[in-house]
Amino acid sequence: MLSLRICLVAACVSALPFAARAQTFDISYAGTDSGAGFTVGTTTGTGSFTLSGGVLSAFTFTVEQSAGAGQTDSFTWGLADLDGTFADTLNGGTITALSFMTDVQAGYYTPNTLFTVTDLLPGDAETSDFDVGALTIGTVTVTPDGTPLPEPGSMAALSVGLLGLAAARRRVG
Repeated sequence: MLSLRICLVAACVSALPFAARAQTFDISYAGTDSGAGFTVGTTTGTGSFTLSGGVLSAFTFTVEQSAGAGQTDSFTWGLADLDGTFADTLNGGTITALSFMTDVQAGYYTPNTLFTVTDLLPGDAETSDFDVGALTIGTVTVTPDGTPLPEPGSMAALSVGLLGLAAARRRVG
C-alpha cells in the first residue's frame, strides 16, 4: 500500500504545471547587402533552438548567402559552433530578446562568414567577415514551435508512477 502511495505522488508531481519543460523556437533571418565593399545579395536563414529549463540544449541555423547569379554559399551552425554566450529573455513563452554569435565558416563565393545577433530589432543581426565587416544586415524573427515538451525527468517520474499503479492493480486483482 505504501508503494502505491509513492507511485501516486510521483505521477501527480510529474503532471504539475511547474514540471520542467523544453520549448523549441524557430529562427528566421532576412538580410540585404550592407554596402561594406563585398557585394552580397539577399541572404536568408532558418533554424531552431531548444530551451530546457531555461538552458540552451539544442541549436541549429543555416544561412544561404548569394554572391551573384547562381553563386550561393550555405553555412550551417550547430550548438557546438556558438561562440560565447547565447542570451535570451523568455517572457510568457515568447522570446523578447536574443543575442548570440557563431564561429566563422569558410565561404567559397563569399568571404569567411559568421552570424551575429544583438537583438530582435530590425538591423540587429548580420552576416559578417572579420576582414570585410558586415556583409548583410537584417532582422531575426523568433517564433515558438508548437507546445512545450515535458523534460525527460518529468516523463520518467510519470512512467514510474504509471508502472507502480499497474503493479498495485495486479496485486489487488
